[in-house]
Amino acid sequence: MERLATRADGWLPVIGPNQFEATARAWGRVRDLAAAHGRDVSQMELIVVGNVTFADHRLPAGRVPFTGTLDQVVEDIVAASAAGADEVIIDLNLQPWFTDVSQVLETAQEIQERVKAAGAQGG
Repeated sequence: MERLATRADGWLPVIGPNQFEATARAWGRVRDLAAAHGRDVSQMELIVVGNVTFADHRLPAGRVPFTGTLDQVVEDIVAASAAGADEVIIDLNLQPWFTDVSQVLETAQEIQERVKAAGAQGG
């Protein structure tokens, strides 16, 4: 955390099951440390990468973030935003059923619309 606070422009954390709140606390600590070192924390970013794997049914609690139904993936994006993420990168490349780029784009647009409807920031 000290290295992040003194040297980094941001953080790309690995978020495990049920860890969005822990990530938010850790990011707050990094920002506090950076401020204590005289850094402008408004210039630092928390970026979350979601490697999406869709399931045809709702996965149980304790699942890996960004896995499950479309609703669960949207819930994770909203949770990442609530944890302080400045940006959430959604990787849809792991979907074996996409047969062309238009399916990827349609899914990305649907995710974006649902995230906005849920009240999360960004776009």
